[in-house]
Amino acid sequence: MPIAFYFGSSAVTKLIGNIPEFVSTGMGIAANLLPALGFAMLAQMIWNKQVAPFFFLGFFLVAYAHLNTTGVAVFAVLLAIIMYIFIDKQQDKKEQSSLTGTKTEGDGFDEF
Repeated sequence: MPIAFYFGSSAVTKLIGNIPEFVSTGMGIAANLLPALGFAMLAQMIWNKQVAPFFFLGFFLVAYAHLNTTGVAVFAVLLAIIMYIFIDKQQDKKEQSSLTGTKTEGDGFDEF
């Protein structure tokens, strides 16, 4: 806004003072709705049946366990690591055995 700098704060204050009350009220309401709109757009892009339980788990941790968002983020990272280690590894073994038709035995350190 170089024009505002050129004319100074008194001119800008006078201009803003001439705006009707219903316009400034509507702008305030629209500004309060923007975070909700942004969240709704984000939720629509990533929402599916696999993500929904984690969304509600995070919501309830913040709302009822009174954790801050950093605490929930640390909890989510730990949960993701645990799920990757235990669940994905088991699924990989099942998929590999179904592709080869053999059973996987041993502790994973068997070379031959």
